[in-house]
Order: sequence, then structure tokens, then C-alpha cells
Amino acid sequence: RGLQTRGNVVQNRKKSHRLLALLEAIEEPLRTLQKKEANVVPMAHGETLTRLKAVVEQAHALLQKQFTRRYVAQLMHQATVTKEFEAISAALQTHMQALN
Repeated sequence: RGLQTRGNVVQNRKKSHRLLALLEAIEEPLRTLQKKEANVVPMAHGETLTRLKAVVEQAHALLQKQFTRRYVAQLMHQATVTKEFEAISAALQTHMQALN
């Protein structure tokens, strides 16, 4: 799934850019693992890979929300969004480390 460009982010720019950088860093290793998934990935890593893919989907959904400007929603949910960024970033790092 393609990511929007950094220039299109209108909300939570710093957090979005950090998350985009993290997703870009794991994009190629994840693609390689997905190609090998059916044949080579050990069962222990299969569950981790499944979880990692789910977190990547969550990250894409969160980033998609950052491409539109909604001032009222932004003000009301800022703490929740911050926690979402932190949780997704931590989960991405945890799952990638588990695959190493």
C-alpha cells in the first residue's frame, strides 16, 4: 500500500513524519518476509509477522487521518491521537525486533 507524501500531512506533522520514517525503514524487510512467508518463515515468526502486518495497517489508517484538517476533532482527540502514535510506533519496533 502506498504512503502519501510527507508534504500532504496537515495534522501532527512531527509525529506523522516519524511514523512515516519508521514505516519506510521496515517496508523493504517486511516485503521480503511476506514473499518468503509461505515457504520459509518459521512458525514462531509467523505469528509475529501477522501481528506486524496488523500494526502496519493501523499505522496507515492513523496516518490517513492526518491528511485532512479537522480542527474540532483535532482539539478534542489530541491526547488519544498522541497515544495511538506512541502505541503504533512501539508495536512496530517490538515486532520488528522479534523477527530479528
